[in-house]
Amino acid sequence: CFVAPASDKFDLIPIFSSSFFFPSLQRHVVELNIMVHQITYTSNEIPQLCDRVHKDYLSKRKSDSQPRYLISLAGVPGSGKTTFANAIAKRLSTFAKVVVLPQDGFHLYRSELTLMADPKEAFRRRGAPFTFNAQAFVNLISKLKDRSQTIKAPSFDHKLKDPIEDDIV
Repeated sequence: CFVAPASDKFDLIPIFSSSFFFPSLQRHVVELNIMVHQITYTSNEIPQLCDRVHKDYLSKRKSDSQPRYLISLAGVPGSGKTTFANAIAKRLSTFAKVVVLPQDGFHLYRSELTLMADPKEAFRRRGAPFTFNAQAFVNLISKLKDRSQTIKAPSFDHKLKDPIEDDIV
């Protein structure tokens, strides 16, 4: 599943799908005028997928010297999103600058989880859609259209068990 602003600044390349989708993001679909599509690729199809992106990238460079793609993955925790993203990024980085933005950076802070109605349940279910900062994710995606600004995104520190703001540039 991918989610991206509908804009001539983006080429949307669907890569991985799952029945899992953050319900908290659905309300932002209309707000941002974004498109949602689903398609499934397996890890053994990465070369074909990257060839498809490369071909389209070269075509787009004829009219735009710096085409920008947004490729987003969705899936349940532990489904292989990071492994898949890193494999794709490795291949795509041979012809373009690639940045992987892990969803973990959009976890709510532990301090925010303690303020929830049932903090014990929030901690137990961390990784469930309600434990993510959907608005921060939407705000970041909205900024991607503007190439004039440096985009900073959060990462996740597994030792601290919390996001690190502006850690990925």
